[in-house]
Amino acid sequence: MRTLYFGIFCSLLFCPPLLAKSESETARRDEIIGKAVLCVRRAAVRLEPSEETPQSIAEAAMWACTNERVSLLNYNSQHPSSSESSVEMEQNYRFIAIAQVVGVRLCKKNRDCAYASVP
Repeated sequence: MRTLYFGIFCSLLFCPPLLAKSESETARRDEIIGKAVLCVRRAAVRLEPSEETPQSIAEAAMWACTNERVSLLNYNSQHPSSSESSVEMEQNYRFIAIAQVVGVRLCKKNRDCAYASVP
């Protein structure tokens, strides 16, 4: 019986710091992803007037945001269970840039600019 109480006491003592670390890791991951996404969206908006294909602009935007991409990929490699694979992350990153270019072009054409602006 004493062992049971000791086990419960130890779990109450040590679990909250473990949960706090998990929350801080999630916040750090969200911050890194947010910076990378905003960078690629802003770069896509800046590069859109070139009138290249959305795919080409997305590639250029990804290169313009190399520092953010490297931070994101480093975080992903250090915490493999907390996020998607690097290949999936690159595909999502490229898709976001392409979608931003298409949004800007639709804004110019249809005057529907809900997605064209980036905070």
